[in-house]
Amino acid sequence: MKAASAGTIFWDFDGTLVSRPRMWSSACMEALDELLPGHTVSIDELRSGLSAGFPWNDPQRSYVHLSEPNEWWAHVAGHFQVVLRSLGVREGLDTITQRVRQKIVDASRYQVYDDVVPTLEALAAEGWQHLIVSNHIPELDQVVAQLGLKGFFTEVVSSARIGYEKPRPEIFRHALRAAVHGRPVWMIGDNPKADCLPAVDLGIQAVLVRTPPGPFAPYAPDLSAAAHLIRSHGAKQNTSANPSPRASTQSN
Repeated sequence: MKAASAGTIFWDFDGTLVSRPRMWSSACMEALDELLPGHTVSIDELRSGLSAGFPWNDPQRSYVHLSEPNEWWAHVAGHFQVVLRSLGVREGLDTITQRVRQKIVDASRYQVYDDVVPTLEALAAEGWQHLIVSNHIPELDQVVAQLGLKGFFTEVVSSARIGYEKPRPEIFRHALRAAVHGRPVWMIGDNPKADCLPAVDLGIQAVLVRTPPGPFAPYAPDLSAAAHLIRSHGAKQNTSANPSPRASTQSN
């Protein structure tokens, strides 16, 4: 018999479920090495240039006009080309940015943490519904599927599709529409400012994982410990975080 619904857990993706360090700068360097051998761009220059300019670096803006994948990628490619030109790259910019997109979408480049599947399986068996809520690319749902994780999640909410980046409340409110009404809602993520604090502001309980503890509590070093923290709350409900369907569609 299927367990009664215990509630809903929102999961961050990069840094929480998977690891892909220096994703953008590494993909760009690989593209340059393959398409422009002999270039003089260094990885440190790329990291510096690409440390800003993405939608999640300016979350106060709305990006709803970029909700179609090609429009979102055209915006990001424009930023890449500005950075590359500043580093002396003048030729093949369109081809380079297309190659970067191919590498970012390639699921084989992401490493799923060892504790992810056992934790998701255990919590699902206890009646928890899982959603991903992430600042990420339009194809995030495809990446999740190719990693073999799709079956665990009722929805994959990517900022590139919604048009709002965490910590904006709109992306959390979008996810709340799919949460089990009247049951607890939790957010698990590795970023206190993007994942945990904005969730708490909406009445969602949150656990900071993997990131060294400091500005936010509760903290769990891994997902197994995070699941234990959630279980420790027992039947305590978080109904204030799960408004009526009509209220949950409203945004600032």
